[in-house]
Amino acid sequence: MAMEYLSDSEEQTRKIARQFALKLKGGDIIALAGDLGSGKTFFVREILKTFGVKEKVQSPTFVLRKSYQKNNLKFEHFDLYRLDKADLETTGLGDVLGDSNTITFVEWSEKIKDQLPIGTIFVEFSHLGENRRKIKIIKKDET
Repeated sequence: MAMEYLSDSEEQTRKIARQFALKLKGGDIIALAGDLGSGKTFFVREILKTFGVKEKVQSPTFVLRKSYQKNNLKFEHFDLYRLDKADLETTGLGDVLGDSNTITFVEWSEKIKDQLPIGTIFVEFSHLGENRRKIKIIKKDET
């Protein structure tokens, strides 16, 4: 089942992200897609805050991958924006996908959409105006 949300502010997007975070568990893969500045990294940052991660969360555009940990749960944050070609092995995603102690976030996931496993949760961001966003959440097995 797809869920669709409309957000008119960072505060609304924060609430959506934090509610979404409460449903996540180790092994989950979150594939984020949307234009530059549409809210992908902000969404990840708010999810990690919900889990109690204190480090500053920024998009790993230039380093490709950043890792965080809180208690026994790991978070892997990938950004594929700068890659012309991407696959699970060259990005390092193959090493962490489905790990029961890891939640994996992939920004610019459309570059590897067909390689992501059933159960991947896609979060698509669309600009609807200066501060207005549509956020659509759907599991891959439902598409």
